[in-house]
Amino acid sequence: QMCIRDRRQMCIRDRLYKASVACTDTMTPDEVAQGRTFPNLSRIREVSANVATAVIIEAAKEGLCTKGHFSGASYE
Repeated sequence: QMCIRDRRQMCIRDRLYKASVACTDTMTPDEVAQGRTFPNLSRIREVSANVATAVIIEAAKEGLCTKGHFSGASYE
């Protein structure tokens, strides 16, 4: 049986993973072709919004959001 501490660490890891996937999914084909690790800084608002949305959706799936309705939300 998983203790509470282990569950919290797993949840944090899951949200961090979702954030990194959202960040890389936001990259343009041009940025990928350039061999960039992260999207261009000039697109920080778009990237930040996508990352935040992905983390909120994951937190909602984990039952951590007490307000709002997130079904059907997507960062894509």
